[in-house]
Amino acid sequence: MALALENGSPGKPPRPVDEEKEALRERVLELEKKLYLAEKTIEVKEMLAAYDTLRTKKNRLIDKK
Repeated sequence: MALALENGSPGKPPRPVDEEKEALRERVLELEKKLYLAEKTIEVKEMLAAYDTLRTKKNRLIDKK
């Protein structure tokens, strides 16, 4: 009982790390990065397609002159 009255480190004792939760958290972060990259890839492809369409229309107008 005397040990319980001694000055110890303040606060709650650290919780043990749940390895499964930590692995899932890392997997979620990895998948979020992949999703972000996939979304940006789609955006770039759409921009390039729009640019190509615009360039084609512009070339047709120049050829008609």
